[in-house]
Amino acid sequence: MPKDSPSPTERRLLNIIHRYISEHGELPIPGQLMDDFGEKLGYLLTVAKRLERKGFVEKQGNLIGTTKKAEQYFSGALKPIRPNSVAPTQIQVLGTVRAGRTTPDELEVEIHGSGDLVLLPNTKIERNCYALEVIGKSMEHEGIFEGDFVIVEEFINGIEWPSQGDLVVAKYFLLEDEKEEITEIPEADFMDLTLKVYSEQMQNGKKVYRLGWRRDNRSNPYVIIASRLIPKGKVIGVYRNLRLYKSTF
Repeated sequence: MPKDSPSPTERRLLNIIHRYISEHGELPIPGQLMDDFGEKLGYLLTVAKRLERKGFVEKQGNLIGTTKKAEQYFSGALKPIRPNSVAPTQIQVLGTVRAGRTTPDELEVEIHGSGDLVLLPNTKIERNCYALEVIGKSMEHEGIFEGDFVIVEEFINGIEWPSQGDLVVAKYFLLEDEKEEITEIPEADFMDLTLKVYSEQMQNGKKVYRLGWRRDNRSNPYVIIASRLIPKGKVIGVYRNLRLYKSTF
């Protein structure tokens, strides 16, 4: 992946800007993007500045617009990568994800310049994907072990949502912490990324999100019941470097 490619957070803001322009037919000011972005204005401006340095957005007075480079990015983002090539597909490792409960500031997926790659032979990727290294043991029941890399197909924020039974990486807000008087919660207050199987259920007349295993969920001590969810992507594969594993026999 080229160094000037947008990071997941940058892609999320770029998608929001692009969608706003498409829906309203005009350029937004940064404050009009805060609700969709879910972060404070200062952080939004920081991400926008990074996009500007990479050539994806440009300032026009107080307005933010996309560039020709951004339009080329969107036109090619969903096209197959090397459809006729037998060379391994390179997936950039962007950070870590915990297979269990997290805290609002425990993990940060976006990292800068690690340069680590996962090479997937005989694999054709048709969507924007990245890899995350798994921390923790609570998904061993699903055959995913600490040190594995999950290959994540990124969701377009606000447009795509997981289906029942999808293995996802997502930020979540615990049902037990929910307050009825709060209508909106900034993304910074959500628990950071976890790796779980997604399902929905009704509890006391309200829809909640159950994050756990596919099988034997009732006996799962690691299940998470969330009132709010920010799904970041769907896991489409698992990579394991067997050289890193030592036999116990």
